[in-house]
Amino acid sequence: MLRLCFPSPSGLAPGDESLGAAAASNRNVNERQTLGDGLPDRCNSESLLLKFRLNQYRGVMRMIRTIGLFWTADDVFWGAGKQPGKLLGVPKDNVTASPVDFRDQVGIYVLYADFDLIYVGQTGIGDQRLLSRLKTHRKDSLLGRWNKFSWFGVRWVKQTGGLAGVTRAAHPELAEVLDHMEAILIYASEPPLNRQGGRWGDKLEWYVQRRDPRLGPTDSERISKILDRLNQLG
Repeated sequence: MLRLCFPSPSGLAPGDESLGAAAASNRNVNERQTLGDGLPDRCNSESLLLKFRLNQYRGVMRMIRTIGLFWTADDVFWGAGKQPGKLLGVPKDNVTASPVDFRDQVGIYVLYADFDLIYVGQTGIGDQRLLSRLKTHRKDSLLGRWNKFSWFGVRWVKQTGGLAGVTRAAHPELAEVLDHMEAILIYASEPPLNRQGGRWGDKLEWYVQRRDPRLGPTDSERISKILDRLNQLG
């Protein structure tokens, strides 16, 4: 009789130990049962465990989870001395929320000269994250050639306001991969003949940029204050 068996709970990714405990009670029951060949139904409990894990990942994991479109380089504090740089953003539908720091985001990024796309890259290989990659392009051959950027990240924002870890997950279905690839290209390049937007699914969170307060007011804000004072004097 052909028997198909999935990896045991001990082979799960780090952090999955709780699932092994949950499966243990199932296995105690299942091992009292036998298949047609007289062997304990150990594989059945492990199959259920794997199915549970896959369903869990489908509920909480997608390729692209957060995005930021056309952020301005001048509104980023890139770091100075012992002060670390940050990439601050707030939810598009809740701009009064506390800013989230996306400096350690992983995924795809795009650089623009104004709104003209000039470079596409990725971050997450090795120790480099989004901020460090962008800082590199402020010193390499792209120095002075870009002033805006978009990013498409795989790390979602936790309830605590930090970014979730980079977790091993079930492979996305082909249709989902293609939808996300199409969406990245559409939102990054804004092709004029694309009538529909990208299909991200229902788990995407869109963040808009927040100017780092350490930069102080913008030139337009300074001019506005001066004009207000002149009007008051007049």
